[in-house]
Amino acid sequence: MLPPRMSRVVTIAIDVMGSDAGPAEVVRGAARLSIEAPQIQVLLVGDQAQISEALRATRHRGERIA
Repeated sequence: MLPPRMSRVVTIAIDVMGSDAGPAEVVRGAARLSIEAPQIQVLLVGDQAQISEALRATRHRGERIA
């Protein structure tokens, strides 16, 4: 177990193409996660053009999303 001050960064891969609501909805959720959870790094998997378009329209922490 890590001491309280030390936190481990966790990377989560998310397939944005499998949602019934479309990739933009999944990207918005990942973008929110990038702002609210500094210990999580998000790897978005899917069509790069659609992911980039959705990220341009959404506030996020770019250093936490790949």
